[in-house]
Amino acid sequence: MAEPDHSRSWWTTVPGILAGLAALLTALTGLIVALAPLFRGPHEPRPTVASPSVAASVPRPPEPGASPARESGGSRQEAAPQPGANLPGSVPPLVMGEPLDVAGTSFVVLNVESMSPRSGLREIRVMFQATAGATDIQLSRGNVRILAQGRTHRPVEGLPATSLRAGTQRQLWVRFEIEEPLRQPVLSFTDDMFAPRGEVRRALAGF
Repeated sequence: MAEPDHSRSWWTTVPGILAGLAALLTALTGLIVALAPLFRGPHEPRPTVASPSVAASVPRPPEPGASPARESGGSRQEAAPQPGANLPGSVPPLVMGEPLDVAGTSFVVLNVESMSPRSGLREIRVMFQATAGATDIQLSRGNVRILAQGRTHRPVEGLPATSLRAGTQRQLWVRFEIEEPLRQPVLSFTDDMFAPRGEVRRALAGF
């Protein structure tokens, strides 16, 4: 019976060959990693990633047309519009008894009363005289308004739909209910409910 040949090397067996290949691949990988910095350009910057805390602290530039913001209590709030920002630069004050001409129609304010029936509410009553010009006109509550703080307030009572013949006049009144605060109110008249041809404004002083 023949004896087994023990002179054969272990590296010539299948396990030995696989182990040798694994060792060779490991050595090549380490060599590539070690030599990689040598092939990088001398001025090539390394990519950097900003940390979340730094990125969050960088303020974003305001968008075009956006209102300036202010910090209050740790939260970002949009700045409120300035009172009267939507009104002309200079609105003359209202003078009692002054004829206000609007495309031939005359309005004369006779009296303005202001009261506070309850907290946070302002009630304004305006009594005026309207005189039609050369043409007939139609008036309603929409022809008398109060402009304040970027809002338009219409009467809640008075001045039903009224027809005025050319050259005639009538004494009328309207009542407004406006929530406080009320700043820089402006009284506005237009000359016709269907086809207004003009407008006149007067500032209500003392409000």
